[in-house]
Amino acid sequence: MPLPEVLSNIDANRPGILDGLKQLLRIPSVSTNPDNAGECQRCADWLAGRSRAMGLAALVEPTDRHSIVLATLPQLSMRRWSCPLP
Repeated sequence: MPLPEVLSNIDANRPGILDGLKQLLRIPSVSTNPDNAGECQRCADWLAGRSRAMGLAALVEPTDRHSIVLATLPQLSMRRWSCPLP
């Protein structure tokens, strides 16, 4: 997608984008606090879900401490996509 279209898409969806960022910031996921272990997992699941909604292939992978999110572009194709928002 050309940059002008990307920027136009962002402008058109700004309220939804900001709402999504606010949702993410509300998750108490500071990993140095052991009380937040469940919230760290919820944050990873949230990020993976949003990544999938944007057309990325996303996995939540456990580690010795907290899960990580691995999100990648599927095989590049010529199809066009836009970011669905809540």
